[in-house]
Amino acid sequence: MKRGNGFGTIEKTRDGKYRARRAGGKRETIAIYDTRDEAERILAGWNAAIQSGDILADGGITLATFAAEWFTRRRLHGNQRAQKVRDVENEWSVWTNHVLPSDLASNPLDMIRRVEVQDWLQWMARRPAMRSAHVDGVRKTVATGRALSVQTMKHALRLVRQVFDDAVAREFITSNPAKAVVAPQSTAVDAWTFLSSEEIGKVAALPPQKARPLLFAIYTGVRQAELWRMRWRDVDMDRKRFTVSGQTKNGKERTAPLLPAAIEVLKAQRGTRTPDPMTYLFARPDKKPFASSYDGGWDDRRARVMVDGKATLVVTPGLRTEAGILRHVRFHDLRHTCASHLITGTWGRGWRLEEVCSFLGHSSISVTQRYAHLVDGHLDTLAASTIDPGCPPLPTGPLPTSDSKSAKLFAVRPAGLEPATFGLEGQGSIDLAATKLHPVGNPWATGELAAKILRAVANGGAELADVEALAMTVMDRDDVRLAMEILADLSGPHALRRAVELAALVLGASHRASSEAVEK
Repeated sequence: MKRGNGFGTIEKTRDGKYRARRAGGKRETIAIYDTRDEAERILAGWNAAIQSGDILADGGITLATFAAEWFTRRRLHGNQRAQKVRDVENEWSVWTNHVLPSDLASNPLDMIRRVEVQDWLQWMARRPAMRSAHVDGVRKTVATGRALSVQTMKHALRLVRQVFDDAVAREFITSNPAKAVVAPQSTAVDAWTFLSSEEIGKVAALPPQKARPLLFAIYTGVRQAELWRMRWRDVDMDRKRFTVSGQTKNGKERTAPLLPAAIEVLKAQRGTRTPDPMTYLFARPDKKPFASSYDGGWDDRRARVMVDGKATLVVTPGLRTEAGILRHVRFHDLRHTCASHLITGTWGRGWRLEEVCSFLGHSSISVTQRYAHLVDGHLDTLAASTIDPGCPPLPTGPLPTSDSKSAKLFAVRPAGLEPATFGLEGQGSIDLAATKLHPVGNPWATGELAAKILRAVANGGAELADVEALAMTVMDRDDVRLAMEILADLSGPHALRRAVELAALVLGASHRASSEAVEK
């Protein structure tokens, strides 16, 4: 159906829908709708927006205008993964601070090319990071003096890509100009830290009502927003498990075991009464939940107040300062504290990265890899500490092996325990179905072999025959799991790391057996 000059056209598509096209030489599609009436209304609204200046007559709708509609739909209908997007307000904050003030936002949607997106990234890289602060009694956004973080730039670029993807789906444009734009890469080390055992003790010495939320966060690794939304129905003291739902980062519910220390915190918080299952574990005096951004009073509070006509910075100490922890440790670092102590074994047996990944609810093992250097450092310490003058001399004869050809050396990088190459080309794979694990007749012999492996690792490598022999001569449950992994992929990239873990377990059991024998 034809319309007057400057109005545009409505066309019926093959599938019975109606395409609204704007006026002009290109007659670009505005969108496709189910009914003619809806297409007519949208086309009329389009022309009204041109008159008001919200849409450019010569280039079409701007990125800013389309994004405003996109955010409205996102608030109401969410995305493919969730009915509503939990952090849409945070996304809107990133958009208004880092996209809307740019030239990119004011450009027509169908005129933006990849170079414009790249120019916007360069513009953003030159901008200072901002923070909220009280200035003369009024909360304002002020510059921090630091450049924007790479993570903030990646977040903004991801939003721009999503907006363009939606514009493609709605046929405003034919391709996404931000799709091939490379996000900036950070060369800095991930800035996180964790509390030592001594510092955890300082937190525990705070007044109980203030310390319990912090200790629960330390011993469960829950995120800040997750902590304040947990109710008593979410903890099962009998089964020693807790469930996190509703406020998780990926929107998925997860269940994990309660560590003994976390159970003690809950017992102290519960007291002698039986709490209502719907009440929050840690709530405000009016029983309502804290805001997801509340840090439990952890950080110092800074505010500028007028004193004798001059703006003066007043600092109110937070719980971190009260506990005597003077270095910079964020509330989120309590989660890192949990992961770090689980991996290094200061709370018991050291956990594997895969186990920590499941416990903390990471989206993938790659997220947990940030803790890999802790594993390497802990294993280095184990290797260096295994030389015990009280141990019997190491055997001088050949050690048992299922394959005499497997006596080649593991080569390891100086920076860690990941093998660079094993030199096992041409060797056959081990048939696990034919492999039988059998108990050790002499636990000291196994301990000696474990000690030999750890000493060899400390000096740069370990013999494959020794690793295979150790894996073949264990029977304890944890040992069997590690032994099976070693034998399943003897030349794989993680075999040496597993061998060191196994050696540490066996050596510890051997020392205990020896001590018990002496006592008897």
